[in-house]
Amino acid sequence: MTNTGSDHKSSFNHTTLDQYFAPGCSYTEMRVKVSEDVNLYCIKIMPPAATNNPVVMFIPGWISRITSWQHALRELTRDHAVIYVETRDKISSHLANSAPLSVKAIASDIIYLIKYFELESGKYLLFGSSLGATAILESYRQLLTKPQAFILVGPNAEFKIPWWGSILIFLFPPPLYLVMRPFLKWYL
Repeated sequence: MTNTGSDHKSSFNHTTLDQYFAPGCSYTEMRVKVSEDVNLYCIKIMPPAATNNPVVMFIPGWISRITSWQHALRELTRDHAVIYVETRDKISSHLANSAPLSVKAIASDIIYLIKYFELESGKYLLFGSSLGATAILESYRQLLTKPQAFILVGPNAEFKIPWWGSILIFLFPPPLYLVMRPFLKWYL
């Protein structure tokens, strides 16, 4: 669905998405099937006026929500088309229990989305934070079309889990992780 105007209610979060973008932007909400087991929520945002600026593929970090990036998105969408991607760790994703939640899997999703949106070498930017930035770095070697530049905010080398997560890992054998996956996605 393509939307303009401040009275539109998003089917994703039932709030007005216009508040996150520059005035006059139009946007399309979509679900993209990146693999047999994974379907991601994406928003393609077009600036108020056409430009020759590179498209920005925006991959937020672990636990990050669009509300965290409101000011950055407002500035970016003034002069750039932006593809905002909710990664498979987000509650908005639809995935089978067997689908991995690894950095490598998210990197594969990025590779697929670059092809899906037909982004050309040197004509797009990859912007990511935290887990998103780490997945971008993981994807780079396999990209057939290379970005003009990366914007990486705090890529992670490791991920810390809360104290109670360590207890769950110790108490439950790996096959039971699939049972806990819906709760973990909700928590994230």
